[in-house]
Amino acid sequence: MSIVLFRHRAIFILIVAMGFLKAHGNSDLNNYFVSLKQLDYLGAKAQLKEITDIALKEECQLLADLIYFSGQQEIEFIDKNFKKNTETYLIHRLSKGYHILFSNRYTSEPFKYFREVYEGSVLLKNEELTKFSLLSLIQVSNYEILRSKKGTTKYLEYYKKISIDNEDL
Repeated sequence: MSIVLFRHRAIFILIVAMGFLKAHGNSDLNNYFVSLKQLDYLGAKAQLKEITDIALKEECQLLADLIYFSGQQEIEFIDKNFKKNTETYLIHRLSKGYHILFSNRYTSEPFKYFREVYEGSVLLKNEELTKFSLLSLIQVSNYEILRSKKGTTKYLEYYKKISIDNEDL
């Protein structure tokens, strides 16, 4: 009986530890997005020091640079293949959308990339990435002349629903 109890406790501790490590691993990426949302580009780049996945780090760096320079400086964008619906893939798609947005503000093409990131981030249950993708969708709708306000309102309402602090609002 005590061996069975010990195994159950060991399994429980392992599950809790794995959850902690997963949450801790995501916290650096979440803090990165919080910094980007606050337009704190130096803070966002500082968060990258803690990210050990090199491809993820490079994609985050590219995204921060694209947004910071907003088309005022030429930044080379190279389309890469990543496993679909991973955080690295979704951040790459955000970068692609922003690269297009800042190159040609009168195209709806960035919308499809930002929407893909929104849908993928919801599946991954990454709330900060979801918020950032919603902000990106709202931003691209500000540049487009033909996009209806009805679609933007839907994203604004959902963003308000998942907002947790004054900075979100």
